[in-house]
Amino acid sequence: MARGDERTGPRKTGRLTAEQGGFSLHAATHVHAADVRGREAICRYLLRPPLANERLSVLPDGRLRITLKKPYRDGTTAVELAPQAFMARLAALVPAPRLHLVRYHGLLAPRSRHRRDVVPAGREEEAAATAAPAAAAATPVPAPVPRRRGYLPWAELLKRTFQVDVLDCHRCGGRMKLVALVKDPDSVRRFLSGVGLPTGPPATAAAPRSPSTGSPPFDPFPSDPA
Repeated sequence: MARGDERTGPRKTGRLTAEQGGFSLHAATHVHAADVRGREAICRYLLRPPLANERLSVLPDGRLRITLKKPYRDGTTAVELAPQAFMARLAALVPAPRLHLVRYHGLLAPRSRHRRDVVPAGREEEAAATAAPAAAAATPVPAPVPRRRGYLPWAELLKRTFQVDVLDCHRCGGRMKLVALVKDPDSVRRFLSGVGLPTGPPATAAAPRSPSTGSPPFDPFPSDPA
């Protein structure tokens, strides 16, 4: 039995890992509630791109070679695809518009009546619940405006994600700051003209074609080369 199926149940692949129906579950990694760096590492892992650049290369005949991080059970160490086949598989990973990528069921569902019993309350809710008995006998005071917890500026998020500080000026070495956000198209064109930058989109070029046979018709799911 290579993989677990619905009839035989999941196949255990490790101490806390299992596989069934082509899907694998890895529960051997855990992060403590107070481990901020550990939670960030988990988020980076979940948001990683589908391929690592260092494992992708272009062959002399134009095909793309993807070196696997771990060999398959049959000994395969790399996969070679035609460019169109590679793009078709990447396009299949793009989610549809307005589609939730994370869905919760059971007790974690948004409308579950028992969700509050299993989801940790926020700091404001815990403080309010603790101070409720004492506040009942005291003079009522206006409730404080809740603050946004865990907010990080956009520049800090970009720096953590891409390891590039976008606010560092490459000319003077100083720090840049947001002065204004221009959205009006006419204002954008005037600004670009004033600083000597083009105001229109870059010119497009035709896709390269083979001099002998020309470009083959596009097949969204071409067969992989043997």
